[in-house]
Amino acid sequence: MYYSQLSKLGEIEIKLHRDIDGEKQRINIRKKPTCKWFAYFLVKLELTSDIPKIGLSVGVDVDIKSFLTQSSGQYVPKPRFFVIDEKLLVKAQMKLAKAPKGTAIKAKALKLVEHIHERISNKREDFVQK
Repeated sequence: MYYSQLSKLGEIEIKLHRDIDGEKQRINIRKKPTCKWFAYFLVKLELTSDIPKIGLSVGVDVDIKSFLTQSSGQYVPKPRFFVIDEKLLVKAQMKLAKAPKGTAIKAKALKLVEHIHERISNKREDFVQK
């Protein structure tokens, strides 16, 4: 485990998924709606080598119809993550709307809706990063 000192919270325990290389400058802590906490580190790195120039260039077009189109003709279609999980989300939101206020059933239904939204968001972010 890794311990980090924060100005207003004191020392907290953090589970690292990879080592921190470089000098830590800032840490952002966020809580997702599903009660998961994440720590994001801003790290200053020293670059040792430059990227070699090979003389090739590619034009990239980000469009409404497609996610990405390159000048070489390669086409990347838009992912349809919301459409895939839409039926589950509709069912969960209907259950949430019908649940009586202030009950454990409503809290459980709300947690399910938040989980589906988080899953769609994670899929979108993963696609963009890859």
